[in-house]
Amino acid sequence: MGMLVEIRNWDLDSLINKLVDASKIKKTWYGKKIDNYWTYLNETSKPLLIDFDAHIFSDLLTFLLEERAINLGLDNYSQRLSENRGSAVFLFGLDDLAIRSVP
Repeated sequence: MGMLVEIRNWDLDSLINKLVDASKIKKTWYGKKIDNYWTYLNETSKPLLIDFDAHIFSDLLTFLLEERAINLGLDNYSQRLSENRGSAVFLFGLDDLAIRSVP
């Protein structure tokens, strides 16, 4: 099993619903698949070129979610994207990553 980690600078003022719509894989009437997800991301966001080890990121993600109990403000969009893409997708905003004390 592999993990793709991509960090992007994205203007959230643009509608995130368009990202969810673009994540849906559609079929034409004759069965050809249309996948606009990566095209939409490349047109609306700028990837940050960070050499980030996916194994370290998976541990960091577990730490943030379980140990630091971060509350993902974009969680409902992440769930819809995950369903549409057939894989786990996590959207983080800068506010989500703020360090909070755990009781």
